[in-house]
Amino acid sequence: MDLEKGDMLWDLGASLVDFLSVFISDFKFNKDNISVLHLVINIAFLVILISILAKTGRFIYEALIRRKNNKILTSVLHRLESHEGIEKFEDLLKSCRKLGKKIDNYTARKGNSSMVALLVFRIAESMGLATETIFLYICVSLVYDCGFLDIPEELFHAEILSYRELVLIRSHVMRIEKFLDFVPKQYYSLFYEAAMLHHENMDGSGYPEGLKGEDIPLAPRIIHIVESYVALVSRRSYHKTLSRKKAFIELRKRKGSYDEMIINTLEKVI
Repeated sequence: MDLEKGDMLWDLGASLVDFLSVFISDFKFNKDNISVLHLVINIAFLVILISILAKTGRFIYEALIRRKNNKILTSVLHRLESHEGIEKFEDLLKSCRKLGKKIDNYTARKGNSSMVALLVFRIAESMGLATETIFLYICVSLVYDCGFLDIPEELFHAEILSYRELVLIRSHVMRIEKFLDFVPKQYYSLFYEAAMLHHENMDGSGYPEGLKGEDIPLAPRIIHIVESYVALVSRRSYHKTLSRKKAFIELRKRKGSYDEMIINTLEKVI
């Protein structure tokens, strides 16, 4: 079989060489042919230039969005920190922001943690949760994907995953404990639940425990929706970027996965 493939490649190469030889020998360096060649080169150059400009523009746009989200999140945190008793979370927040950036860099999702945290804040605030709870939800939202740090980095750059690789990726929810050892004991259960259960579905079809409905704690239910929305509207190796409107259509198509009330709240606050 290898010999047959080798023969086929040899024949293909020989045919290509023959074609180029005939093309070069027949090419006349007259005014018309030079003009056509010049036009083809200009068009090719223009296509390459447009492609480079488009990628550069996209890079700059995404960088500006990340900067804007970081500024808004920082402003939100300053406002929350003005409330009495919130200063006790200063070290926790600092550790969470540092770990969140590490996760983003490792998974090639720049700005993901701050964008998720900002949207989780908006939902939590709209739901009328206590200030301390909102602040903790922001911290949790920065580090919920910490288990990814225990997954081979190359998987985050793959466009297609094998079944075995998909199972490995999904195991990140079980690889969280060693990354959450900085969390104070009184808040550990909240962080653990968010990191462990943010892929549970309302109909019980999620993982790792197959929890259903309100058996899934509120924080992972919110993060599940926000994470999915952010993934849909952001550039990823495995899908095209969707508009805000199309992202919500896609979320609602996945019946049984998400808490409909939280989807409605997210749609109102962005």
